[in-house]
Amino acid sequence: MQPKSLVLVTLAGATLLAACNPAAGTNNDHASLSARAVEKSFFNGAAHGFDVTSPNWFTDSALKVQVTNVHLSGGLKGTGGTLKTQAAGTGASDDPSGDLAAEVDVEGTAIVAADGGTPHQMIIHEEDFPPMSDHDSGLSLTDNSATDPGALTTAAADAPKTKPIKATFTADADYVRFTATSPGGTVTLAINPDGSYTVDGTNYATTAAAAKALLQHPVQKAVTLEHLAMLDAALATRSKAIATLNAVDCGNSGGQRPGPAIPDPKELVQALIALREKAH
Repeated sequence: MQPKSLVLVTLAGATLLAACNPAAGTNNDHASLSARAVEKSFFNGAAHGFDVTSPNWFTDSALKVQVTNVHLSGGLKGTGGTLKTQAAGTGASDDPSGDLAAEVDVEGTAIVAADGGTPHQMIIHEEDFPPMSDHDSGLSLTDNSATDPGALTTAAADAPKTKPIKATFTADADYVRFTATSPGGTVTLAINPDGSYTVDGTNYATTAAAAKALLQHPVQKAVTLEHLAMLDAALATRSKAIATLNAVDCGNSGGQRPGPAIPDPKELVQALIALREKAH
């Protein structure tokens, strides 16, 4: 499994990464950290509670995306439902500590700018569940600065009308099946072992083909470019965090078999942003 969380992995995970610097001369030639161990490492760190502020969190110069004034806080909340206590095929507990049967709840705000447009205020809410839980994790992004498509101005001097638009993204436990929900409905996405994508049951062989299909989907048309920009920021930083953990084995893989390489959904989000900006 890969980490299910999006913003949680990137921001709360920063506290983990600060303590994951290998000592000089450390041999890092070991096999890649298993994805399950990575997810456990992120969740354990976030479960201790966190409050993160970053004035200049992320910039993607190629896509003209910038995320600033980020503030996130969170920690354990409630219970995370039933945990499967044994990893498939191992006969042993995947979480020996036995203390992960809870949900990590994240709330925060950010300022997101894309394609040279006016910065938007983004409200962030994420619910993340531990490895081997029976719940999908979800990220909700509410663009408080979105233009209301139903509001018509009566004079050229009128200020554009705004209406908050909420989009929710979920990821399954294996981080290969996703949903996105917006005022336009819901779309399902799967990343297949061969690198292809399945969008609402239709297979697309390449990232470019899947992005073109999503560009025309009612769900995508109902979200703002800034929603996608926030996803780009979260997923890009998530990838960097995973690479760091792999390099120093901070997830304490403990001899677990390395997980298979799974295509990163960030590439699809970035391709979609590029198409949106081109059509702008």
